[in-house]
Amino acid sequence: MLACAAALENLHACPGSSRARNLQPVLPAEPANGEASSVMASRSRAWAVVATQGDAWLEAKNFPRQLWDLTAEEHQVLRDAGRVQKQAQLGNRGWGLVRINVRAPDHVVLRCLSNFRQYPDMMSAIRAAEVNSTSPSADAAMVAKCTYRITRFWFEIPAVHHVDQRRGRVSFDIDPDATGLVLREASGFWQVVPCRQNPGECRVVFRVYAHASKLMPEWLVEYGARKCLKRATSWLKPFAEKLWQESRQTVPAAA
Repeated sequence: MLACAAALENLHACPGSSRARNLQPVLPAEPANGEASSVMASRSRAWAVVATQGDAWLEAKNFPRQLWDLTAEEHQVLRDAGRVQKQAQLGNRGWGLVRINVRAPDHVVLRCLSNFRQYPDMMSAIRAAEVNSTSPSADAAMVAKCTYRITRFWFEIPAVHHVDQRRGRVSFDIDPDATGLVLREASGFWQVVPCRQNPGECRVVFRVYAHASKLMPEWLVEYGARKCLKRATSWLKPFAEKLWQESRQTVPAAA
């Protein structure tokens, strides 16, 4: 949802800056790290389940394999608490992937991602957010139907989120009838995995797919890719880490 709001704000169609030829289905989703505690082990088993579910989405969107593989340099960037961003474009279709290491527990990050009413405070492209309904689902802990007002023109975008806190996943799909002349389709999901070495940190993986209108020139799709993905994801690390630090400072004061 956030990526698409950023895209629409800048009249950019989808996250796809570099051309990708001979696209192949993505490799199987990366396994969760092994955890020592029973809680972490439970999350590891849950990750294995949601990874299978995620594969179905990745295959359905023909997610490029080359976006998934990490180089030695990119592994080091993540170890240094940096971010890795990749995108690919084929015509008016685009795919994007961002990996971020966050110095906050996974439950804090998930709280940010699933707090839809607070989205306007997290991302400038979203001017207003309304949660119309929430309900349980067979394949997720909660389904939330929301309406967002985006950009300075306050365009209305209805979206459906599937939230599964136990499995560490928050997904979104945007009503294609609401994307107008810019986007024909947009969907994606966040996956949050606790770090093996430090329970107080987590790895966040964001995947997005968008299908732009044929009216959007390819050069504009390509130009908007890096900016859209960055704006859609760069808010999460500082926001979650600040929230976590503030919560840790509040507890001793309250005691």
